[in-house]
Amino acid sequence: MLRQMAAVVISLALAAVRTGAQEPGLPAPQGDSVLSGVVVDQLGRPVSGAQIALTTLGRSMRTTEAGAFRFDSVGPGRYELEFRRIGFTRQVWTVGVREGGTALLLQVEGTTHVLDPVSVRAARIGVGGVVFDTAHRPLAQVEITLNGGRKVRTNDEGQFFIPTPPGRFLLHARQKGFTTRMMSVVVSRDSGGQVALWMSPATRAAAAREAKVMEDFRSRMLYRNPVWSRLFTREDLNRLGFERLEQMAVAGSGQILPSVVNNEYGQCVATVDGIYSTPLWTVDPADIEFAEVYGSKPPRPKRGNLSSGPIVDRHTRPGCPQVYVWLRH
Repeated sequence: MLRQMAAVVISLALAAVRTGAQEPGLPAPQGDSVLSGVVVDQLGRPVSGAQIALTTLGRSMRTTEAGAFRFDSVGPGRYELEFRRIGFTRQVWTVGVREGGTALLLQVEGTTHVLDPVSVRAARIGVGGVVFDTAHRPLAQVEITLNGGRKVRTNDEGQFFIPTPPGRFLLHARQKGFTTRMMSVVVSRDSGGQVALWMSPATRAAAAREAKVMEDFRSRMLYRNPVWSRLFTREDLNRLGFERLEQMAVAGSGQILPSVVNNEYGQCVATVDGIYSTPLWTVDPADIEFAEVYGSKPPRPKRGNLSSGPIVDRHTRPGCPQVYVWLRH
């Protein structure tokens, strides 16, 4: 499992950000058994609406307009703190809480700005669109795949079209030297999907990791059976209005999740972007572009049926459905 981790006990101000940026002051502790702090970007500006998860205790919250967060009833010790927000790199810290409480100043790094993908309905049944780079130039020969299967390449104007039956699809756009872009698309009986994507440069290591993730995704799509699995697009999630990922897991699998006992939080997990696993409660449905949920194997599958049961993920806990989520980036 690939994870970006930094082991830090923050008791002094973080180093100043790059020249010309603001240097925010370290917040003061807010009381005994209180873990509080402020999240800022590289320019020292507050990061509001970010999800801060105290994973060790199974608790999470969103930062305020001032970038602040606060967890009460946190005794002295070491805890894992996770940060996630669209437009920023996910980060995990190990922090220490002292007698009298601890206040943190957390600086996070934004990702390269790329325009959000755009999707609209189209009269032609299938999925079509155009792909650009960050300078708004059309990209030719970009590999477009739907659910890891059907493939086409963009023409010299960056355009593509894939005829397809109605369904829910996760579209991936891949090009050497660029970060893979993805978005969910719904094709109905009377309308297709028309999309616009912008791609940014990528490192060689990122490309190798994405290739492995894509192969795993393609295998799941090949062997999945709609009897015990369900796909959710961004459009589905908006319509269904899930407030917690646990609700989506139950709706998608038909399983009752194992109850939380003896303070063992996060018994069921989700695999995020095909890279790392995290407890279901740490993922906000509002941050998800596409999701896969696999329930229990159906009884007595037909002989010769490739879809005889879910592909077992090493992170899946006993009694839990397999959940894969692709975040909006």
